[in-house]
Amino acid sequence: MDRRAVNRSSATRGETMPAINFQEEFASKVRSGLKRTTIRLERKRPIKAGDNLVLYAGQRTPGCVKLKEAKCLSVKPIEIDGDDMAVDGIILDEKERGDLAHGDGFGSEDAFVWFFRNRYGLPFKGGELYTLLARAFFSTKPDFFNYLLD
Repeated sequence: MDRRAVNRSSATRGETMPAINFQEEFASKVRSGLKRTTIRLERKRPIKAGDNLVLYAGQRTPGCVKLKEAKCLSVKPIEIDGDDMAVDGIILDEKERGDLAHGDGFGSEDAFVWFFRNRYGLPFKGGELYTLLARAFFSTKPDFFNYLLD
């Protein structure tokens, strides 16, 4: 079931905001803005660029915590196969792979690939890369993130 949070400012109009759940290990990075992207399998009700999102940790548990609200700036298809990664059909070079891993909350490209290998298996296909904007945007963005926003 696709869970969506009611946007309290527009609750009278019945508008909803897609909810995204994060593992506890990423919660502080989401809250602080260090995790600027999230990669998900395609959803039944797709998230679109411009959607306002509610970000949680521990959703569907008694310890559920709302981390923040954010705007989805872009949605791009992504494929991960070890050292080969492509976003929107464009193969990433080594620097871009590192930028992607760090923007997604990982300390290294190796940790990023390990996570996807163990969580989903490789190759990881049929996923979408969401670029998020929280309250303040980042004054220093790697070139890769500028590309994501094009």
